Amino acid sequence: MKCLLLLPDFYQSGEINVWGDGMSLPMPVSVCKDIPLRELPDCFVLGIPESLLRANIEQDFVYAQYVRLDSKRSVLSFSIRGGNDKSGRTVVLTILQLLDEGEPLIFPPEAPSSLPDSIGEKNTIENRIGAMMKSLQSDSLSNIKDMISAVDKYPKLRSFASEHVDSLAQKPQWTPDKKKEYSFMIGFLVALLLLAILAIEL
Repeated sequence: MKCLLLLPDFYQSGEINVWGDGMSLPMPVSVCKDIPLRELPDCFVLGIPESLLRANIEQDFVYAQYVRLDSKRSVLSFSIRGGNDKSGRTVVLTILQLLDEGEPLIFPPEAPSSLPDSIGEKNTIENRIGAMMKSLQSDSLSNIKDMISAVDKYPKLRSFASEHVDSLAQKPQWTPDKKKEYSFMIGFLVALLLLAILAIEL
């Protein structure tokens, strides 16, 4: 398992930078060989979709995603507001877990308690990591905990997200609203089975 941070773009560079253990300096996501960008489905967002930021105005809102890749690896992400860039727009901080085949996910995720001085706005980022950890350990984030449970419950599904996002052209296979659909279908099938048994007995 490898844990990486996708850093907020405070300086409007137009590039998401990543940092993790063993890196002396952050590097652009586009050149980071650890992140399988080509394997990630379109429903997987590096951060938080703009529509979700507008719909969830609380500062410590956390968005989680999980995908199973064709290479048998998987990726788990947790994203939170990281602050504002120099124009005042919201920028996002993300923790990525990169898991090899058979590796269990870790929840709450592991995250560094301190960052190197080479990372700009390190104190702000460390504070936002702390806020994310506090939120994930609270009892209020039922959608994320439901998503984590669904990953184990539905091993054949490939993509999961803690929130439904209308703006995504390709939707994750599991979101909290789809949980209700699965529950309804299971109840419907059980009812059909009971009716079939009763019909046979009659």
